Amino acid sequence: MPDLSRRDFLRYAVWSSAVAGGGLLSSSALMGKKGITAHAAVEGDKPFALCISDVHIGERYGGVTGNPGRPNRYLQVDSSDKKRAYVRREFIEFLKACKSTRERSGKIQYLIILGDMWDMAMNNQADSFALSTILFRHLNEQDKGIGLGDLFEKVIYVPGNHDHHFWEMLQEKYWVTERVEKGLIPLEMPKVAALTVDMRTGDVSHEDKSAKDGKIPLHNPVSSLLGLDGATPVYVGYPHIFLKKQEGKYIFLTHGHLFEPDWNMVTMMFGDLMKKNGIPMTIRNIEMFNAITTELHSYSLGQTPPYKFWEKMYDLHFNKQAPAEWEKGIKEILEAHFYLRRDTKLDDEPKTRSKKYHAVEALQAERDLVEHYLTQAAKEHLPGEAEITTLIYGHTHVPSYGDTFVRYENEIKKPLKIYNTGGWVDIDPETFHMPQPMLVFADGGVGPLHLQKEG
Repeated sequence: MPDLSRRDFLRYAVWSSAVAGGGLLSSSALMGKKGITAHAAVEGDKPFALCISDVHIGERYGGVTGNPGRPNRYLQVDSSDKKRAYVRREFIEFLKACKSTRERSGKIQYLIILGDMWDMAMNNQADSFALSTILFRHLNEQDKGIGLGDLFEKVIYVPGNHDHHFWEMLQEKYWVTERVEKGLIPLEMPKVAALTVDMRTGDVSHEDKSAKDGKIPLHNPVSSLLGLDGATPVYVGYPHIFLKKQEGKYIFLTHGHLFEPDWNMVTMMFGDLMKKNGIPMTIRNIEMFNAITTELHSYSLGQTPPYKFWEKMYDLHFNKQAPAEWEKGIKEILEAHFYLRRDTKLDDEPKTRSKKYHAVEALQAERDLVEHYLTQAAKEHLPGEAEITTLIYGHTHVPSYGDTFVRYENEIKKPLKIYNTGGWVDIDPETFHMPQPMLVFADGGVGPLHLQKEG
């Protein structure tokens, strides 16, 4: 399979969008260009899994919203509810593309949602959950064959930073609250629950086989929000999962926020002190210590109805409409997220919302964090000789296809193929902000799912 560079992928994605009249990735456009190929699948090759991320249900510019910032890019969902829901046209195109895949080769075995499905940072939890319920119930009731249960055999959900609180909710429900209600002693919440899926058999194994009393059942609150009944299992893993390709070879899947300083603030600030006190930098400790700042930014500040002050500040800055008297305060808040990087100033960065994510340098810039996370995750959850060969993630809202991130282990180069699933917030091919669902095939190959233009 010829390599497709990230820049080529993005360049032809924008080109095909223009050719297709504004739609996203056109299969004929991409495949018609010499040297631009997806996964080299034989006719009828059935994908094993489909990966998406960053739908941001509830966010004003997200995939599903009750108050679209740009109404002409949305379709209103018919509903008997007084509450109105609007869905991005591209999300319906995505579901139709999945339906075409199902008609050719049957249901895809796994839908893997890599975080930020629901937005609890820019919207309140109740509203985001209500919008999700309305949309997926509508898809099921209209019997269009594009409900998630019609398209996929199983679902795996890996929370991100904007829906991190959902992970906290699920832990409290199954490890604490339900047990207390039954008169049982609550269990310590795991903080981390990695999963491994064997691509040969489709079987899922949990990292902690002893925690059977506290495991999340396969029909849970995620199921209800996605319009799924008990016939479609929903697995929850956090902050990452593995797909086992063949003996010793694995695909690593995560949301991607823990690759950045913003979501490692506490352990970066107190890392030396932790080391002196014998506190290891395990994945569990990285998550546990940094959860407090993640919850503040990506949950607490968003739960302020009816004022939505945090969302209003964000929207004003996003659209360059902030009043002069607000600008100083907004800038100070935004710069606080980059305070660990002393060389970074907002005024000096390129004037594009995808400013630091145009290439694989996004990972290279935070090499220490990325290297530690990948190495530690493999050490904790994989057999000794196992090797991570592929990384699939989201978070940046900017897609990438088949770039190589060069890792180093004992001064030996270990190339890692990376794929980013993009995002559904304020889709704009001009700045490379767009979704790109990624198909994973039985041989471990990865390729983009091309969306189908409405009409």
